Amino acid sequence: MVQWWAETGAEYLVERSPDAGNGSRVWSRLTSTCDFPSSLNYFTVHWEDGNDYPVISLNDNVAGLQLDASYVYRVTVIRSDGTSGSSEASYTTANATFLSSPIAAVNGNTVRVAADISYCTATAFAPFMRCDPWMMELTVTNSSSGYHYSSQQAWKDSYDPNLPLTVPGGVEGTYVFIISGVPSGTHTIALTALYQPSFRVAAGSVTVQVP
Repeated sequence: MVQWWAETGAEYLVERSPDAGNGSRVWSRLTSTCDFPSSLNYFTVHWEDGNDYPVISLNDNVAGLQLDASYVYRVTVIRSDGTSGSSEASYTTANATFLSSPIAAVNGNTVRVAADISYCTATAFAPFMRCDPWMMELTVTNSSSGYHYSSQQAWKDSYDPNLPLTVPGGVEGTYVFIISGVPSGTHTIALTALYQPSFRVAAGSVTVQVP
C-alpha cells in the first residue's frame, strides 16, 4: 500500500518501476486523482498534535506486480498554482505461504489432492492476503509401487459449496488435482505453486494409500 499526506486542491499521479538496484527506472502509470474511478482511498488521520490531516492511499493490485520483487513508487503532486514535485519510496513485495498441508481423498484408483489457500506474508500493517498462483505443480515424490507422475495446471478456484470442508474442493480458494489410474500402494504427493515469472513456493505434501 502506498500512502501519503494530501495537500488541499492538489492532484496526484502514482507510478511504479521495478528496482534493479542500479538506479534505472521504467515507470508504469498506476492511477491519478484525475481518473474516474481512481482506485485511490481518501481518509483522515488524527495526528499527535490533536489535528486531523487528509491522507491518500493506493492498494497496488495492478497487473505486473510480482512476489518477492523490489519496486520503487513515485508520487507526483501538481498544485493549483502550477508547481509540482515528486517523492519516491522503495518496497519489496511479500513472499507467499501455505498455512496448511494439502489434503487428499482416494476413490478406487482415483486420487483427488487439494492445495490449501495461498497467502501473501503478513506485515505489521496488513493481515494475510490471499494471493493465488499462476500455475500449480503436482509431483509424486515417493511410491511403494514405483509410480511416477507429474503435472502442471493453470490455477483455478476448485471450490464446490456442496462438499464438506474435509474433502478436496470443500474450501473456497483451494485448487484440486484429479489423478486417475493410480496403482495400488502408498504414494507421497508434493504440490508447488508457481508465480510469474518464475517464483516457486512449496505448498506441502500428502501421503495416500491406494487399495
